[in-house]
Amino acid sequence: QMLRTQAEAERQQNWRRGQQIDQRRVLLDERQQSVERERQILTRERRSLEERLALDAEHFRQERAAWEQERETQKADLRRQQDLLTLHAENLEARRQRLDRLRSELEETNRHSLEMRLAVEESVAQLLQTAGTEAARERIDEAHAVLAEYYRHTRESIIRQHQELEQVQQRIQEQRTEFRNERQLLVTWATQQEEQFAARDQALHAEREALEHRFADQQRQIASLTAENLRAESRIRELLNELAERDAE
Repeated sequence: QMLRTQAEAERQQNWRRGQQIDQRRVLLDERQQSVERERQILTRERRSLEERLALDAEHFRQERAAWEQERETQKADLRRQQDLLTLHAENLEARRQRLDRLRSELEETNRHSLEMRLAVEESVAQLLQTAGTEAARERIDEAHAVLAEYYRHTRESIIRQHQELEQVQQRIQEQRTEFRNERQLLVTWATQQEEQFAARDQALHAEREALEHRFADQQRQIASLTAENLRAESRIRELLNELAERDAE
């Protein structure tokens, strides 16, 4: 009777252990499935993030290439403007030199004309003293008038050209000011764009590093769960072997 009771107690104990083993196996299977789901989710998430980062990097590359092309175009425009301003300045200097020569020639002509006028007036005085004709006086007055009109017209022409020259010089100065302002705007714009591109590049790099860290953390968690499952599986096999040995007894 005692042996039967002891055997029954052992069977009950083995049955309970078997139930516990089955429960642990179910839990182990669930955890293994959970680990597999985590791995699949992580793989999909990693692929999605990598695709998004690659797309962002491509957009960034295209935007930077477009910006660099635009910057080169603006630089070329500024160089053309600089060349035009230099050409205008050279032309302006050439015109100034021509006007200076013309003014010198006019002053020299005026000096000669004064000398000629003195000589003419002396001749007129002598002619009037000797001839005293009204016709001679009229011819002399006409010559004086023609000479005075010529020099007046020449003087007005030089004054007008000087005024035009000053206006052109003022326009060139204004263009130079505009050119400096545009160049400063280009430098400011280029600096801002460089800072924005650097910030975006840094943000992409930081996001990629964060993704790698997150992936590494999840990989460590999955590895830890897998190792724990392996230990649990090994323990279950040990318990099953113990039960089998007891049943064999």
